[in-house]
Amino acid sequence: DPLGAAGNYSKALESNPSNLDALIGLGEVALQQGQYAGAIGYLKKAAKLASRSARINTLLGEAYLNSGNVAAAEAAFKKALQLDPESDRARNGYNEAAGRLPPVQDEPDAP
Repeated sequence: DPLGAAGNYSKALESNPSNLDALIGLGEVALQQGQYAGAIGYLKKAAKLASRSARINTLLGEAYLNSGNVAAAEAAFKKALQLDPESDRARNGYNEAAGRLPPVQDEPDAP
């Protein structure tokens, strides 16, 4: 029940704005419901509290990727992989994001 879960997470966050589990939970619920901007907001707050969490960075990468911000998605997935090189979810997300980035253009030679 995503709405019930979101309500419980919201109550927990009201009583403690630094509740990491509530921030992650609200981010996941928003992500599952296609509310990518909301998911990004919650997950960015969670990342500030736990910057070394591969899970948070992976979720943030997924939210960015689904919102169309491919460069931010790639960066979040890259950080997740640095923290947990064995994460298939982060690796798959990174590969998808990297595949969507436009190719790097070489600068023309100066005359």
